Parts: sequence; C-alpha cells; structure tokens
Amino acid sequence: MGVNQQASADTTTNQNSTVGQNLQETNDQQDLQAKQVVLPNTPADQQEQANQENETAPANTQVATTAERKAAPQSEVQAPVTNSPATPTVNDENSQFNTADWNVAADNTITLKNQPDAGSTVYVPNSVDFGHEVILTRNYVHQLTDWGFHSLIIDHNGNGTIKAKAGDWAGALAGNTGGPDPAGQWVTLDLEQLDMSDVTSMYNLFKNNPNLVTVGDIIHWNVGQSTSFAGLFG
Repeated sequence: MGVNQQASADTTTNQNSTVGQNLQETNDQQDLQAKQVVLPNTPADQQEQANQENETAPANTQVATTAERKAAPQSEVQAPVTNSPATPTVNDENSQFNTADWNVAADNTITLKNQPDAGSTVYVPNSVDFGHEVILTRNYVHQLTDWGFHSLIIDHNGNGTIKAKAGDWAGALAGNTGGPDPAGQWVTLDLEQLDMSDVTSMYNLFKNNPNLVTVGDIIHWNVGQSTSFAGLFG
C-alpha cells in the first residue's frame, strides 16, 4: 500500500471514530435528560414532599394570622360621626329673623304679632325666609317709628326682598319731634332689601332723624316710579 493510501485510510478511521464518539455523547445526554424529566414518584418521595409542606405550613399560617391582625382594625375602624350644630331656621325662636314673630295677611302684608320694647331692633324676615312675597305698608312702618324703635334691619338671606306697598311713602320713616328724647327716632336702618320700585313719593322719607347713622346700601333701589325726593333726609 502506498503512502497516500495509508494516510487516506487513517483519516477515514479517525472520522468514523469521531462520529461514533459524538453519537455516543448525544445518546448519553438524551438518557440523562430523560432521567431528569421522568423521575419516579415513589412513596418515599411523596412522604418527603409532605414533610416539606408541613414544615413550611406553620410559617405561612403565622404570616396569615399576623396579616389578619393588622388588617382587622382597619376594616373595623369607622370615621367618627360628627353631629354638627343645626343652623337655626327662620322659624327658630332663637333666630333674629323669625317668621313666627310676624302675621301675614291675605294680601301678604306683614305685621309683628307682639310689640317689642321701645329702643330695640326690629328684624324683618324677607321673601326667601317666608317662602313668598311679603309687603310692608307705609302706615305700618310709620307706626314702628311711633313705637320708639331705634333700628330696623331687613334680612339679606338669599337676596330676598320686602316689597314696599305701592303708593305714597312720604314721611314713612320720619322721626317724631317733641324734645331731646330720641324715642321715635331712627339710629340704624338697613333697607337695602326694601323693594321701592312701586313707590310714587319719597318726600321727607327720613326727615327728623338727627341721630341716624346709616340707611344701608340703597344705591340699588329702583326709584323710577317716584316723582318726589324733596326733604328726603330733612
């Protein structure tokens, strides 16, 4: 056999040997994987798994118990119920603007049920307080002056108003004269919510009230129907 033929034969032998080794290694790996995947589930293995679960169970139970103890107060805690003091209604006897203090006639004109002490303040509920339009007459307002009240305040609640009865209001709030006694003379008036839109005369409306310090914000009065403002403040 020539040298070239011997070398070729050796090369073929080595290649066959390498292929055989590779096939053997592949078969060994497949056997190992098969052994790893298909593991026998023997009674001993089941017992060992059960023992492991029993060993971890107390810890899990304890954690759950602790979590329950932490969560329980949060689920049981309720926001305290706060009973806020009720806002007095206009019919509350403690309210200054108490509709129960007033008579309402069929034509919606209002008058006090009882005459307060002289020198006190007259608090007049408005249309929102009453729930409907209410009216003050010129003669009744002048009677309040004669009774000697020093202050008259109309409620601003809900921007409600008191309707001044249509017609002549000349001297309606004019103070009494007859000496230095301020009885029968106004000191404080808040008439912003008095609706004067149907009044035809304001002649001497606030006359003879030397101690009068305010009449309220009457710049918004609708006085389009009035034809006389002479002697308004006397």
